[in-house]
Amino acid sequence: MQKQKITQLLFTLCLVLGFTMVLSSCSKDEGGPSDSGNYFMKAKFNGELKEFKQQPSFQGGGNDGRLEHIVLGADEIYFKDVKPGEMSPGFVIEIWNIGGDIKNGTYTYNGGGGIDRDDANSYSLKSYYMLDGYTRYGANETENLTMVITDLQRDKSIRGTFKGVFTLNDESGKTITITDGEFYLPYRDN
Repeated sequence: MQKQKITQLLFTLCLVLGFTMVLSSCSKDEGGPSDSGNYFMKAKFNGELKEFKQQPSFQGGGNDGRLEHIVLGADEIYFKDVKPGEMSPGFVIEIWNIGGDIKNGTYTYNGGGGIDRDDANSYSLKSYYMLDGYTRYGANETENLTMVITDLQRDKSIRGTFKGVFTLNDESGKTITITDGEFYLPYRDN
């Protein structure tokens, strides 16, 4: 009887320890992003570091399993902390490659160009730094803009760098130089 109780106790202890080890060794998605808040977009704007850590994400889509369009962005201020009638400063990069497949690599526009929708190697690259709902700096096919995608995991995350010269959306011609840009963003399907 004593031996049977000891055996049952050891068996129960082994089950509890085994179950604990299994639970502690599991992770949501090993090697993939989690919602731990380690996502970001950041860059130096005329030498001043700005970080965009709120609502970071990228979305993408295309035909036949290809990524023909990617939009990535983040805000400086959490949307619930923005006063009524105001908008959080934010940053967005958008790339189109109709008929192609966006992958790891360097995407650059240097003073012009356009998209040839019949060429799978042709792409369109645009980016905006929005100060508020009305004022924004932009870089598109007519300015200098480079984005390097270093790690693209479809439906998981995107990592890379960017730099460029952005022009204010008024008639002043004022520009801002963006350097040392980096991003690591989770995929959001919405």
